Amino acid sequence: MAAGYFTADMFITALKIAYEADGKAGITPEKVRAAAAEMTWEIEGLVGPTKYPDSTVKPTPSCGTLAKSDGTKWITVREFSCSERSFPVN
Repeated sequence: MAAGYFTADMFITALKIAYEADGKAGITPEKVRAAAAEMTWEIEGLVGPTKYPDSTVKPTPSCGTLAKSDGTKWITVREFSCSERSFPVN
Protein backbone atom coordinates (compact mmCIF):
# COMPACT_ATOMS: atom_id res chain seq x y z
CA MET A 1 0.00 0.00 0.00
CA ALA A 2 2.85 2.40 0.81
CA ALA A 3 4.41 1.87 -2.62
CA GLY A 4 1.13 2.91 -4.25
CA TYR A 5 0.98 6.08 -2.16
CA PHE A 6 4.62 6.92 -2.94
CA THR A 7 4.03 6.36 -6.68
CA ALA A 8 0.95 8.59 -6.65
CA ASP A 9 2.79 11.32 -4.75
CA MET A 10 5.69 11.17 -7.20
CA PHE A 11 3.26 11.46 -10.13
CA ILE A 12 1.45 14.43 -8.54
CA THR A 13 4.81 16.14 -8.01
CA ALA A 14 5.60 15.71 -11.73
CA LEU A 15 2.15 17.10 -12.61
CA LYS A 16 2.76 20.18 -10.46
CA ILE A 17 6.16 20.77 -12.06
CA ALA A 18 4.67 20.44 -15.55
CA TYR A 19 1.83 22.81 -14.65
CA GLU A 20 4.15 25.41 -13.12
CA ALA A 21 6.38 25.28 -16.20
CA ASP A 22 3.59 25.86 -18.73
CA GLY A 23 0.17 25.28 -17.19
CA LYS A 24 -1.60 27.84 -19.35
CA ALA A 25 -0.79 25.82 -22.47
CA GLY A 26 -2.19 22.66 -20.87
CA ILE A 27 -0.65 19.61 -19.31
CA THR A 28 0.34 16.85 -21.73
CA PRO A 29 1.89 13.43 -21.19
CA GLU A 30 5.08 14.75 -22.81
CA LYS A 31 5.31 17.66 -20.35
CA VAL A 32 4.76 15.38 -17.37
CA ARG A 33 7.36 12.93 -18.69
CA ALA A 34 9.87 15.76 -19.17
CA ALA A 35 9.22 17.06 -15.64
CA ALA A 36 9.58 13.60 -14.08
CA ALA A 37 12.80 12.95 -16.01
CA GLU A 38 14.58 15.85 -14.28
CA MET A 39 13.04 16.09 -10.81
CA THR A 40 14.12 15.06 -7.33
CA TRP A 41 11.32 13.47 -5.28
CA GLU A 42 11.15 12.68 -1.58
CA ILE A 43 8.96 12.57 1.47
CA GLU A 44 11.37 13.93 4.06
CA GLY A 45 12.25 11.44 6.77
CA LEU A 46 10.37 8.62 5.04
CA VAL A 47 11.55 7.99 1.48
CA GLY A 48 14.03 9.45 -0.98
CA PRO A 49 15.43 11.70 -2.19
CA THR A 50 15.10 10.05 -5.58
CA LYS A 51 17.04 11.99 -8.22
CA TYR A 52 16.20 11.64 -11.88
CA PRO A 53 17.66 10.64 -14.27
CA ASP A 54 20.45 9.35 -11.97
CA SER A 55 18.16 6.96 -10.10
CA THR A 56 17.29 5.07 -13.29
CA VAL A 57 20.81 3.62 -13.12
CA LYS A 58 21.55 3.41 -9.38
CA PRO A 59 20.09 4.51 -6.05
CA THR A 60 21.07 8.15 -5.54
CA PRO A 61 21.52 8.31 -2.63
CA SER A 62 20.83 4.97 -0.98
CA CYS A 63 18.29 5.55 1.81
CA GLY A 64 16.62 3.28 4.27
CA THR A 65 15.58 2.34 7.76
CA LEU A 66 15.50 -0.89 9.69
CA ALA A 67 12.64 -2.03 11.90
CA LYS A 68 11.67 -5.26 13.59
CA SER A 69 8.48 -6.53 15.14
CA ASP A 70 8.12 -8.19 18.52
CA GLY A 71 4.72 -9.52 17.43
CA THR A 72 2.72 -6.63 18.87
CA LYS A 73 4.54 -3.52 17.70
CA TRP A 74 7.29 -2.28 15.38
CA ILE A 75 10.60 -1.22 16.89
CA THR A 76 12.99 1.05 14.98
CA VAL A 77 16.43 -0.53 14.99
CA ARG A 78 18.06 2.06 12.74
CA GLU A 79 16.60 5.51 12.03
CA PHE A 80 15.95 6.61 8.43
CA SER A 81 19.15 7.90 6.85
CA CYS A 82 20.78 8.31 3.45
CA SER A 83 24.27 7.58 2.17
CA GLU A 84 26.06 8.84 -0.90
CA ARG A 85 28.16 5.67 -0.89
CA SER A 86 27.74 3.59 -4.03
CA PHE A 87 28.33 -0.06 -4.76
CA PRO A 88 29.28 -1.64 -8.08
CA VAL A 89 26.47 -3.31 -10.00
CA ASN A 90 27.36 -6.78 -11.27
